Amino acid sequence: SYTFLQQTQLSYAHEPALPQRWVTGSCLRELDIPAGPNLGKLLEEAYDIQLNEQVATRQELIEWVKNRAKKIS
Repeated sequence: SYTFLQQTQLSYAHEPALPQRWVTGSCLRELDIPAGPNLGKLLEEAYDIQLNEQVATRQELIEWVKNRAKKIS
């Protein structure tokens, strides 16, 4: 019913639409990945991996980023 939908919507109102990124530009720079188009590409790919639950932890994602950075540099 409409009331149920309203109550359900309100119960999720405090939840973010998307989770916080596990890997940021600062993280990539700490891994000595230089600024530039590849940095942005890595950030987007890493977030997609996170959202698609292809890794279970932040550390796994960082390992994926390190390996991916070697391939696209």
